[in-house]
Amino acid sequence: MSGRFPHSRLWSLPGFSLIEAMVACAVLAIAVTGLAVSLAASHQNSTAADERGMMLQCARSLLEELAGKPFKSPNAVDAPGWKQGQPARVAYDDLFDYDGYTDLVPVENASVEFEIGKPKPGFKRAVVVQMRRDPATVTTNMGLANFAYVAVTITAPSGKTFTLPYWAARTDLRR
Repeated sequence: MSGRFPHSRLWSLPGFSLIEAMVACAVLAIAVTGLAVSLAASHQNSTAADERGMMLQCARSLLEELAGKPFKSPNAVDAPGWKQGQPARVAYDDLFDYDGYTDLVPVENASVEFEIGKPKPGFKRAVVVQMRRDPATVTTNMGLANFAYVAVTITAPSGKTFTLPYWAARTDLRR
């Protein structure tokens, strides 16, 4: 019988058939796809965390500068602030000079992609300072303002925003 069908010996040899090899490849492809999706999600989360960290650093650096300024100018004559056309922050002598202030902190991270020929993206910082009679009541009269609510808002090149609040008081609250 073996002389009549010379190929019958091939069927009895140990090994993989074509169907078994194709099934193994399909299982491997599914596993690799799952791993690739997991790695892509991890990279995306890492990039978002880096961006949030840079946003927080930009907000904190400006907020620390604001926290070092007095509630009201100690001078008899108040120096002009941002809304009065003074762009130089070094000239600001009190907290309210920062109201309306905006600037752009350039992106130093080389992993951030941007188009050649367009301005390099950055983190936009904006400051809002509100005079408050008490924490719940907004006032426009400086004489009645005992508190100031300060909000530093950062807008990332991706469009995400983050706001860091700060409260200031006219008097020292320590006893």
